[in-house]
Amino acid sequence: MKNNFDYTFFEQSLSQATKKIIQKLVKKYGEKNLRAFCLYSDEDAGSSVFSFDTYKNYEEQTSENDESEADYYKWYFGEWLDDDTLSNDLNQISETLFGAEYGKTTEDFVKHKYKIYEIFVSVLSNLKSEEVFKEFNNDFVLAFGISDFENKELELNWMKKLNSEKVFNEFKAYRETF
Repeated sequence: MKNNFDYTFFEQSLSQATKKIIQKLVKKYGEKNLRAFCLYSDEDAGSSVFSFDTYKNYEEQTSENDESEADYYKWYFGEWLDDDTLSNDLNQISETLFGAEYGKTTEDFVKHKYKIYEIFVSVLSNLKSEEVFKEFNNDFVLAFGISDFENKELELNWMKKLNSEKVFNEFKAYRETF
């Protein structure tokens, strides 16, 4: 079995789906009310999911929980909001990822999943370059994450690429705490 995965088509599909989701979120919440957006996958790069956060949700989380956990709620995409009604395109992308043929060896699998991670980050970076987030607040957080994944260096590289220097430095200070 060789790698038959169409990375170009995957990137185009992911970009279109992500742009559509962001447009729907903006329509529902407004640019100034959204404080974060994240695409994320699992450690095997077999899924495509999104989460987002609003200032209102963040304020509610920090007021309802221990104040010392405010940074956790600020940065951890698993505590942010989701909206399954906006996920249809990403669900189809997840099916494609889950059924991917990427080769026979462990090395083939590792190359494939890191290529998928790179594409997720590239899609978000391209949307940033296209100024999709131009009207959002200066402290807006854009992220790519992987559930059950601990690679501090990669996380820092992704956050630096996707965010302003100020946001990145805040994340880096937070990430240094664990």
